[in-house]
Amino acid sequence: MSLRFRDYFYFHPKERTALVFLLMLNCTLFALREGIEYYSLNIEEHSGLAEFPSFEHDMEASFSKLQEKSTLSDSPDKVEPIVLKKPLARQWTEVKDKAKIGLNNADREELEELPLIGPSRASGILKYREMLGGFYRLEQLLEVYTIDSSVYSVVHPFLEVRDSSWRKVNIDEVEFKSLLKHPYFDYPLVKSIFQLRDKGRLESLSQLKTLDLMNDSIYVKIEPYLFIEKP
Repeated sequence: MSLRFRDYFYFHPKERTALVFLLMLNCTLFALREGIEYYSLNIEEHSGLAEFPSFEHDMEASFSKLQEKSTLSDSPDKVEPIVLKKPLARQWTEVKDKAKIGLNNADREELEELPLIGPSRASGILKYREMLGGFYRLEQLLEVYTIDSSVYSVVHPFLEVRDSSWRKVNIDEVEFKSLLKHPYFDYPLVKSIFQLRDKGRLESLSQLKTLDLMNDSIYVKIEPYLFIEKP
């Protein structure tokens, strides 16, 4: 069967798609090659890379000067002596004539001047002191959330607790809410104290030891903050 001339140029749809793709690919490659050649010929003129050898020479000269300067500064005759500052705690220890600060009387400025006590720790001490009504022993500083044993060991030699410098409350007359604000008195303990007090005035603080919630460690902590007014 004879084929007509146009049948030689007949393509299946898939073949036509492939042919179009190949033509587009060839055009793209041709354009890319021309662009690369143009870029290679003109890049030095437009970007200043033609001057790179001069720039490289200047950089090498600058680097050589820096090496010479570094060598001179490393010379033993040119090295400046290093002065070591004394630790802050040692500076305070050497001030022998400085009086100890009363922990319950110190203001913010006095506390901040102590070694390792800055604004944050001074603020923490003052807030806890107000909640307690004052400290009756220095070790209570360890209950402040910003004071750990390492800080305490440095700062406590410069502090003291003076006699009766903390606040005490009359256990027979203090109000429930007022006593509950103290860090050492939780709700169950305060409730049991008031139940005991309802039976009559206390004649001695040792009566608190009869409470079921009371133990020696709690009593030792709260006793300095309480008193009984005898008739």
